[in-house]
Amino acid sequence: MAPTAPVFAKFGRSLKQLEAAVGCDTLLLPGHDYDDCYACPLKIEIARQPLSAPCLTGTMDAKSFAAAKAVLEGDLAPTEYQTMDCGARVDTCSKVAAAELSLRRTARPGRAG
Repeated sequence: MAPTAPVFAKFGRSLKQLEAAVGCDTLLLPGHDYDDCYACPLKIEIARQPLSAPCLTGTMDAKSFAAAKAVLEGDLAPTEYQTMDCGARVDTCSKVAAAELSLRRTARPGRAG
């Protein structure tokens, strides 16, 4: 069964919260590897995602965004995971959580840094 607009009702707000929390230049580790890109700033994801810019600039309201997102993802198979875009998880949590990864920890995976 394809996702419907109600599934995406809170998605636009979640994306705006992400932008407010981290800005457009912070390096993100999205939950995907499109084009072998495992880390990128939000501004690059905004350029890649056809609905992100209209949502964040306010040129598309929440209802229109949800409907367009449902159409865009209409042919994707459902998964057990919540929908994500640019790291913005659709849920009811309003807390901002930050995880910082040090250069030492990235240089030696598996070792405490």
